[in-house]
Amino acid sequence: MSFSAVILAGGMGKRTKFPLAKVMLPLAGQPLISHIVSASQATRPNQTIIVSRPDLVNNLNKNFPNAQIAIQKKALGTANALASAKHLITSDYVLVLLGDCPLVTTELIEKVTAPIEGNIRVVGFDTDHPTGYGRILKAGEFVSEIIEEKDATEEQKAIRCVNSGIFYIRSTFLFDMLDKITNKNSQEEYYLTDLVKFSDQSELVIASQEELLGVNTLEDLAAAERLIQSRMIKELLNQGVLITDPQRLTLQGKVNIAPGVIIEPNVIIKNSEIGSGSHIGANSSIIDSEIANDVVILDGCVINQSCIQSGCQIGPMAHLREKVNLDKNVNIGNFVEIKASKLGGNTKAKHLSYIGNGEIGESVNIGAGTIFCNYDGKQKYQTIIHDGAFIGSNSALIAPVSIGADSLVAAGSTITDSVAHQQTAFARARQVNKANKNADIES
Repeated sequence: MSFSAVILAGGMGKRTKFPLAKVMLPLAGQPLISHIVSASQATRPNQTIIVSRPDLVNNLNKNFPNAQIAIQKKALGTANALASAKHLITSDYVLVLLGDCPLVTTELIEKVTAPIEGNIRVVGFDTDHPTGYGRILKAGEFVSEIIEEKDATEEQKAIRCVNSGIFYIRSTFLFDMLDKITNKNSQEEYYLTDLVKFSDQSELVIASQEELLGVNTLEDLAAAERLIQSRMIKELLNQGVLITDPQRLTLQGKVNIAPGVIIEPNVIIKNSEIGSGSHIGANSSIIDSEIANDVVILDGCVINQSCIQSGCQIGPMAHLREKVNLDKNVNIGNFVEIKASKLGGNTKAKHLSYIGNGEIGESVNIGAGTIFCNYDGKQKYQTIIHDGAFIGSNSALIAPVSIGADSLVAAGSTITDSVAHQQTAFARARQVNKANKNADIES
């Protein structure tokens, strides 16, 4: 039987006291709601529908182009939210998920959407701290009623089996019963939980409290971050990634790390791939980048939007800003900054240099203190260095300029004109030594 995944995301999220909408808060480098969208879409629903506030529609369309958006004009409760999506639902069953419950796994969704005999399947969990949750009342093995805390008696408040807000509902039953739900309760809202009272033999699935953690405050968000990081890091460890201190690694977005990689403490990896045999030093950040096999990144490096081929060594304290491509066995040393440049195989820039908008060949040596002067205040220009060239220390290459193959730029030169192949370029004032006028006065 087909099912539609309907994600309720229309809440105001006032308890976070943060200007960003709650479902758009960052969790492991992605909007909070994206985790539940990904988990549900992995189970291949017939359609994914997000119920949201009008002001979030453009943002949701941008982030989730494969989802349909239903608008809940006023926050009048969960049944009202689901009614806002009724006109879009085309499947035999409806899986109701919460946009602020990001740790739900694909495995749980598969369990919840297994073939069902009755009209409703309720997902709950047992907790020693049930405050704030609706209590699940049982009749044998089935659910007879769900009581919201504000409407519960003291005896009912003592119940420790609580509602998660996740349901699996037969569509025909849902469509017949939605209009029968009233708002005669303490909050004057339309509760989706009231559907249980209209159904015989509502099934109950018990999941872990951790998996059903709801994010209502920034403290909840921090707890979810710790849990999701622990989950992702455990998976990497089981796949053969050596993480020296798992509590001091942060993963964000889509990360693919091969077995045999070593990761030191205080590393951030976001939307990146790292090949086998590579070693990531402490206090480094790798963002939107591809790292091949057997790459060594020493401590304190920042690598952003870059592609690094096998055998390279980077750092310590190097900065690859954006659009950097390093061929095999390139060596980038401490306090070297590179932007929008390509470096050929076996090229070295080991000390205190800036390389911007450069195209550098193979086996080039860039001496300490070399600067690519690529910007005139209005426009960026390119510097080209051909294979085998040697750039002496403390040189300034003023773009646009080209350095020929096997040429040498003398240390301390300011190069404004291109240098042909196999030439030596000097561009510095001649040294003059003069006697000190007080040299004959010795104390």
